[in-house]
Amino acid sequence: MWPPAGPPTGGIDPASLAEADRDQRVLARQVSAEVTNAQSEARRLRESEPRRALELLEETAEMVARSELAAAYRDQLPRR
Repeated sequence: MWPPAGPPTGGIDPASLAEADRDQRVLARQVSAEVTNAQSEARRLRESEPRRALELLEETAEMVARSELAAAYRDQLPRR
């Protein structure tokens, strides 16, 4: 049947887009929690083990960079 019924979607299922967005938000919350925990631990270590505190923050920044988060989420986390 030509033309196809319904609005054009460019071959992308709107439900799939909504699911992908939802997955990104869940992942963003998880990674954000990990960043918050690392920051708290680094703050606790800063007086007694300053090098370990710095290493922890650097490791956390690398984890964020390697994550599958969309750039919009990923770029916000290290600045916190």
